[in-house]
Amino acid sequence: MRGTIIFGVLTVILAASCERDVNNVKLPDFEQKLVINSFISPRDTLSFISVKSNEKLYGFINTRESIGNVSAVLSDGTREISLDTIREGFVFRRRDMPVTEGKTYHLTVTTDKGLYAEAKCTVPLKREIQIEVDTVTVFHDYDDGSGMSWSELKASVFITDYAGEENYYRFACKEILYNSNYSYYPYHFDLYPEEPVVFTDKGNDGERLFINTVILNQPYGDDDSAHIVIYVLLTDKDYYIYHHSLDNYSSSGDPFTEISPAYSNIEGGLGIFASYVVDSLVFRLK
Repeated sequence: MRGTIIFGVLTVILAASCERDVNNVKLPDFEQKLVINSFISPRDTLSFISVKSNEKLYGFINTRESIGNVSAVLSDGTREISLDTIREGFVFRRRDMPVTEGKTYHLTVTTDKGLYAEAKCTVPLKREIQIEVDTVTVFHDYDDGSGMSWSELKASVFITDYAGEENYYRFACKEILYNSNYSYYPYHFDLYPEEPVVFTDKGNDGERLFINTVILNQPYGDDDSAHIVIYVLLTDKDYYIYHHSLDNYSSSGDPFTEISPAYSNIEGGLGIFASYVVDSLVFRLK
């Protein structure tokens, strides 16, 4: 009985201590910032600029603070325009502000709550890079002892780097199938590469570079034709660093919370404002 009483007293004391510790915790002050996300390119007829607020890591974390009424201005060094508002940010069209290779663009975002953020990016020059595709059929035996096998078609992609400068790239690929017997064709498949999709020519200036391998959908059966489209983006440095930093971000949530583990080039805020140009190759499979 005495042991039971002592245990009960200890439980009350420990519970009180836990409550006292929790009540004495001082949460870090939340500093609201604008979160900007935009990638601009000469190939696009429209460019979008997403503008949101960062979120709290502590306290009532399921609420996002309002950023108030927002305005944005874009300058190319010779003229500036006020951007058109959309639901979660802004948009501008090429007739309002062309995106030109080699030019630097400066973005400024302000709100009536006193929030301010700015960023700039320089659009890369489009360089002549030779894109090559090698395909190979790989046969695999089933492990069930049946003696049967299956095959897959792999496409390996190479480029010849533009020499004499530091270049940053991103890779993307899709497969296009067409069959005149079906109304929903052509059908587009996004293909998932085996290697990282952002890379640099560091240490390989001007060389022929292996950049990725993709596994293609087979067989094509009654399809009239099958193609893969290779996209190689020549990006600015901020674009490369940002996407490379996302590879190290393992959380399933928004990478821009109160403290951002992702790379940011936004002064006074968080996020990314970067640019790219695109080269592509269409490779016929059937």
